[in-house]
Amino acid sequence: MDTSIIYYSIYLASTLNNIIKTKRRNYLKSPILYTIRKFTLKQIINSNYNLIITIHQQRLYEVKQSDNMLFRQIRLITKKHNRYNEYVIFVDCSGWKSKEKELRHILKNGFYTNGKLFIPTEKSASMSRNSVIGFIDATIEEELNKRITMDMKIEKTVLAKLLAYRGLFFSGCFCLENWYPNIVVVDDYSVTIPNQHIKYLVDTEKEYTNKEGKVCIWKEKGIKEDYCDVKINLWDGSGIHSPEITQYIKNKINPEENPTSILWRLPYGKGMTHEVDFKSWFKNETKISTITDIFKVTHNIEDVDIIVGKSFYKGYSYFKEYDDYRDWENYWKVFKKYNHCIGVSAWNYSFENEPKMKKASYQILQDLNLDFEDFLELADYTKEWINKVINGDLIYTYCFLGLFADHYKPSNDYMRAILKNPEMLKEECVRKYLIELLKKNIDLMKCGKLFLDGSFKFVVTDLIMFLQYISGDKNPKGVLNSFEFYSKNINTAIIGERIIERNPHISHEEHVILKGVNHDLLEKYCGHLANLCQINGHSITLPRLNGADEDGDRVFVIDSDIMKNGIKRDLPIVIDMEDKVTALKEDINIDNIIECTIRSMTSLVGESSNCATCYHNKSPKSDEQRQKYLGYINILSIVNGKAIDFAKTGIIFNIPRHIAKYSKPLPYFMKYAGKYYKNLKKFNKSQSNLNRLAWHIEKWHKEIRFKRKFNNFNYNIMIDDSIPFDEDKFNKLEELYLEYLKEMKELGKQNAISKSYDDYKNYFGNNDKLTKQEVLNTNINWDYYFNIYKEKANDICFNQKELANLSVKLCYEKYLKKNKKFIWIIASQGIIDNLIQVNIMLPIEDENGEYEYLGNNYKLQEVKVIAE
Repeated sequence: MDTSIIYYSIYLASTLNNIIKTKRRNYLKSPILYTIRKFTLKQIINSNYNLIITIHQQRLYEVKQSDNMLFRQIRLITKKHNRYNEYVIFVDCSGWKSKEKELRHILKNGFYTNGKLFIPTEKSASMSRNSVIGFIDATIEEELNKRITMDMKIEKTVLAKLLAYRGLFFSGCFCLENWYPNIVVVDDYSVTIPNQHIKYLVDTEKEYTNKEGKVCIWKEKGIKEDYCDVKINLWDGSGIHSPEITQYIKNKINPEENPTSILWRLPYGKGMTHEVDFKSWFKNETKISTITDIFKVTHNIEDVDIIVGKSFYKGYSYFKEYDDYRDWENYWKVFKKYNHCIGVSAWNYSFENEPKMKKASYQILQDLNLDFEDFLELADYTKEWINKVINGDLIYTYCFLGLFADHYKPSNDYMRAILKNPEMLKEECVRKYLIELLKKNIDLMKCGKLFLDGSFKFVVTDLIMFLQYISGDKNPKGVLNSFEFYSKNINTAIIGERIIERNPHISHEEHVILKGVNHDLLEKYCGHLANLCQINGHSITLPRLNGADEDGDRVFVIDSDIMKNGIKRDLPIVIDMEDKVTALKEDINIDNIIECTIRSMTSLVGESSNCATCYHNKSPKSDEQRQKYLGYINILSIVNGKAIDFAKTGIIFNIPRHIAKYSKPLPYFMKYAGKYYKNLKKFNKSQSNLNRLAWHIEKWHKEIRFKRKFNNFNYNIMIDDSIPFDEDKFNKLEELYLEYLKEMKELGKQNAISKSYDDYKNYFGNNDKLTKQEVLNTNINWDYYFNIYKEKANDICFNQKELANLSVKLCYEKYLKKNKKFIWIIASQGIIDNLIQVNIMLPIEDENGEYEYLGNNYKLQEVKVIAE
């Protein structure tokens, strides 16, 4: 295949890909995007810490970043409100271990860009995991640091935790100006679940004989099994808000959904609250009208807007001058002094918009105890989904493209053409375009990304139990019994058993099966809460879900009898008995900050997960070896949990050397998990279910790959016969077409890496300072080349309808077997103009509709398409 076909598909598909990823009725609004620069540590080192970047070069290093509280403070300081933020630079420090000396240098001294000094600033948790560090223009650093510090005077603290809380300023969010709701902080509440069957990490001693024959003792991590009481903190990072708060946020942000569960960002505050009419609760279910906060101060419940636990308010340990309510008042005084804001980072789907089917990850599938024939049934729906789109099923294709009767705005020329005449779905380029878009989904199937009945929901503990607690009940029971949960779909509570999963999922002990129930009080006070899963406060569900918190964590609630059959229900929980342990306090100085920053970039989350995947997909030769592998996976589960919390605890467990050593290679199916894995040379080809699934989908993929063309496609629908044929123009266009084919072939040989260095110099000039290596690490500007051919074609024939006629005849009659993308590059508007509008029937969601797509029912409805 001509590589330009793929590249132009990608070029046209950018907006459509976003529709496919989210689908209109699963859409959540995003904060404004700002443009910043991002460089690599290697670039900075090679420039001797003094980057000189021309205006032409700068566009190669620009990235988009969601608005956040740090960007907002920069706008307040600089009085500049444009979408390009010149004061922040991200530095990608991937591979920093071989350049640690140089990394330490820029962390201490910063670096220059076009004469301006940039020095380190905050970094979010995701930045730490990806070895990205934020740098700020030194001219504003002092003022920005003062605003972020909020006048706190701390000499010694757990530095990892403090830096993690400061990093919250980089969290993407909608900033709400001049809004100060009445927030009441109550003490956290813990329960002890007695006599739980657990596995936990211990240090074991083993003897070995060295080369001199001396018996030595060495220690290694091991797993011990026992029964003991488990203490858990309920509502960790969560709380409730009044219905008025939901309405206020809806009016401010104007989301499609009703934000009844809101993920908040504040300076030194983070967590999620859920809409509950707690004022009615206090009035109707209790005999009191006040609530007592963590400072022992009472508040009239009618004056309260939001109620959260201490775990939500990260500043509790830092604003401690008086150790009473004056500290809370001082927090808000400084908050207003520096014009800080409350941010909204995310919220729930509505009942109508919540997906009914979502894709599973290989992690929750790889440890199911199923025969392969049963396991393979999990892929049936996804295969049918792919097949229906490829074979031209209109309902599936329209839904796949996001074209619905109540929302069908086309995102590109392909969709405009389809909306004028669905026969265009048979056109060769449109067909190849759709298949290229589906290829990624097919590859993801090969590594376990399969549609399952269920959706991701925010998780929180029984909110009736929380209402009882804040009402003064010293021993609240709630209404959910052990191993029960409450969640609603449209109009009805989920009844019966469901599987509840969370990513990352490491060991088979982390599967949870709970029984969905309903209750009058839950229905009365929580029946409106969509996209939320309430678990009970009498079981160890959250610790079993890899230590899930309630500050915005989501769980995957799945309805699958096949999966249930593959889950062992009587397994002990693998638990970290010291999950709240943090590093020792240390002085706040530049040297300690540098050490803490470097430590935070040592992420073992992916490595420990991959290591566990290796052992899950090995073929043990004996039951003893199988048990050894399972023990290794249990250890890796705790290592992974430590790695996830490392940024805020400063504590990490390395993967034991003997476990890491014998885990490799990765299983075969992982070659489809991403670009990094695809390039690995060696894989484990054991007969695990996921490896066999990958081979099955590969074979199936080969069978469907050739279903690209409809031989009965009438290309004449793209031609306006009323326009006379001009042979002279046709011949000139043919010359241009042959030139196009030749150039696309040459560009294809570069394997989509970049334009050649000489072409780059010709385009930008010999004074450009960009090195050859940097050019080769950038993508080809396909838009630039396509526009050249479009301009040349317009010079030959300015009339777009005639140009479409000539290009269609050229590609569909004279050069039938060659690349037809040419017609879409030079004459897409003419093609659309030539198409005659036909009656269009598009799907619209209807619970009684006869057509099904991803769990939703649809009917067809005629729409009057307005030509653009």
